[in-house]
Amino acid sequence: MQVEGRTGGKHHELREAAQRLADERNDPTIQSGFAIAEKFHANFYHGFMEDFQIESDRPLVHDFVDRILFDRPPMVTEFPPPGGES
Repeated sequence: MQVEGRTGGKHHELREAAQRLADERNDPTIQSGFAIAEKFHANFYHGFMEDFQIESDRPLVHDFVDRILFDRPPMVTEFPPPGGES
């Protein structure tokens, strides 16, 4: 992943990059969106998410990725807390 000239590959480096970007843009939903996207990544390997979680969180991940790639304002203004169940 490369964010504004930064590269990273390890999970903690990516979390730190997301936090820096959230701070720079004064947008806490970046950190929340990253946490939800990270949950999807972990689910790919471990299969722990229920179908209803995937369906309810999918738009949040799409919004997060769209905002990071295209620097758009968030469509979703409230995210579940990072690490929490949705």
